[in-house]
Amino acid sequence: MKTSLIKNAEELKQIIISLEKDLLAKALECAREAFRKLLEQIDSLIQRHKPEYLIVSHKRSIWYRTCLGPIRVTRRQYRGQDGKYRYILDELMGMDKYRHITLAVKELACMLAGEMPFRKSAEVLSRTTAVELSFQTIHRLVQTVLAGSQDDADQAITWFE
Repeated sequence: MKTSLIKNAEELKQIIISLEKDLLAKALECAREAFRKLLEQIDSLIQRHKPEYLIVSHKRSIWYRTCLGPIRVTRRQYRGQDGKYRYILDELMGMDKYRHITLAVKELACMLAGEMPFRKSAEVLSRTTAVELSFQTIHRLVQTVLAGSQDDADQAITWFE
């Protein structure tokens, strides 16, 4: 009888572990959907309140990498007076042209990279959040942040000269 209880307790333990993972996946799925809708509403507000010289060219979808996991967002592309195209929502979110990673993910990845090697940072990030970034991507993010801070330092030095 005792072995039967232990076996059932082990089965229950595995069920609880599985249930916890399933609930987290469902909660993240709901959160991603809510965030997607919010971002698309913000894009609609941008369109309504945009300057006259910006013309809506078309709408495109892109995958944003967020702390909630990847989210496919449809946003508008605008053409300015100079003929250049831009995505105002991407600019508002602080995203690079070809790297659609939210500021929260960038901050987290850079913080981890400051404490451990890039490969370990990528591993910890994927184990603790819904974010999947390669160690090379984290390395490039850190380079971008450091390049910006180096420019600021150079400007400060020039000011003192």
